[in-house]
Amino acid sequence: MRTAIACPPLIGSLCSGYGGLDLGIQSALGGTLAWHAEVDPNASRILARHWPDLPNLGDITAVDWTAVPRVCVLTAGFPCQRRLGRRPPGRTQRPDPLRAVAARRLCGRSPPTLPG
Repeated sequence: MRTAIACPPLIGSLCSGYGGLDLGIQSALGGTLAWHAEVDPNASRILARHWPDLPNLGDITAVDWTAVPRVCVLTAGFPCQRRLGRRPPGRTQRPDPLRAVAARRLCGRSPPTLPG
């Protein structure tokens, strides 16, 4: 009889904030964080202090997702959308974390189809 060896999931974090959701996911599932994506300078300082070796990808709309390590669990702090309401002139829509990575494959699976 074969025994499957469980591998802890690799986790990616969009609109990370201070990392609270990431800590909760790690507590529930185990796993390792691969990267964060956060633009707020204060939250970014907290992330850098607690995860000094993790890259912060910054603005999710400017990331080359083909160069980012694939993850099996993707977290996203959607309440950050309110903060993103301060947009530069000419930018009419807020970045959507799911649309920013919709073309990205997670753990070798095809990307989801998003409505609209």
